[in-house]
Amino acid sequence: MKRETIVYLNLGFFDTDVTVVKELAKVYDLHWFVLRSPTEPYDVDFFREFVKGSEITLHLYPFNFRRRSLKMLCLFADCFKEIRKIHPSLIYSCCQDLYFQGLYLLTCVRIPLVMGIHDVKNHSSVKPPLFLIISQWIALMTARCYVLFSKNQYELFKQLYPNKRSELVGMSYKDFGRPSVQTCNTIKEEIKILFFGTLQPYKGYDLLFDAFERLIEEGMTNLRLSLYGRCGNQEIERICREKIKHPEFYEMHLEFVDNREIPDIFASHHFAVFPYRDATNSGPLMIAVNYGLPVIAPDHSCFKDVCTDGVNSLLYDNKEKEALYEKLKYLSQISYDDYMIMRTNCDILKSTFSEATIAQNYINLFKVITIKTDGK
Repeated sequence: MKRETIVYLNLGFFDTDVTVVKELAKVYDLHWFVLRSPTEPYDVDFFREFVKGSEITLHLYPFNFRRRSLKMLCLFADCFKEIRKIHPSLIYSCCQDLYFQGLYLLTCVRIPLVMGIHDVKNHSSVKPPLFLIISQWIALMTARCYVLFSKNQYELFKQLYPNKRSELVGMSYKDFGRPSVQTCNTIKEEIKILFFGTLQPYKGYDLLFDAFERLIEEGMTNLRLSLYGRCGNQEIERICREKIKHPEFYEMHLEFVDNREIPDIFASHHFAVFPYRDATNSGPLMIAVNYGLPVIAPDHSCFKDVCTDGVNSLLYDNKEKEALYEKLKYLSQISYDDYMIMRTNCDILKSTFSEATIAQNYINLFKVITIKTDGK
């Protein structure tokens, strides 16, 4: 039986997409369009290597100009010219760019568009430019259906746009390969905590420093804190220098992290910490799920949807000022048995968010969309 052809178009959020495209390619003739800027964490060779041995058809479009440049309009025009030759049954994308939306409406509007939305509202620390605001507004008029990746964002979207069709697909764990080092799964003299991801104000790194430094001052010195990720700007670097009074308890890697390093980084720590002021989704959380790390995080919906306090994580009241400190204090005294129970529960959690499970949510939705389109 002839398989449906779909287009899966990327412009950012690659770490979400690479977890499902191979699963989708088992069901569909998948044409994967990747528009990649030099600032993206995945290089061109990664994509070419990734599709080897699969049935994915890769269409790679590297670019090195600003996304609002007119050159971007020409790049999207080339993409849609190629898409029209393919005659897909459906286009899926998380791209909300104005040029993408406009060219879709002008050239491919008869092909149903399913759009992924990661953040229904922008983070508290983000002030989007006018170009992006207009793009997001138009994006809400173009798609046949909108998919969300966490329960809290799905509910918010339904509340704000009750007349728009939307579906919750979820996020799978993120597997970057097997570690080459022994997994740090026993509690001995030191407990190693990992903060992973770009340092941005909404991620609460400064709150983490305050709580961690307080513990050191009070004599609880068996914790070690590692930070891996790029620094957002010089102001953040200054805050780091001012907040950290005991650098010997820290391991700082404030730079881009190559994907190949991720397995060993997570395997070398006991816990992952996400002290976010606000959160919609968390990619690093799903990496922690993959590598079986219990997490320390506030009780924002995106963490509560995945983790259970005291079972596979340590969640705290995000409105309580002392809560992060208290969880870290408890962590400094955790027993070997309690920790191993958490690790076991993390292994169980992983099966809930497998790539196959999440990809099936996409497949179920795509089938409904294409069947309805064929019936028109």
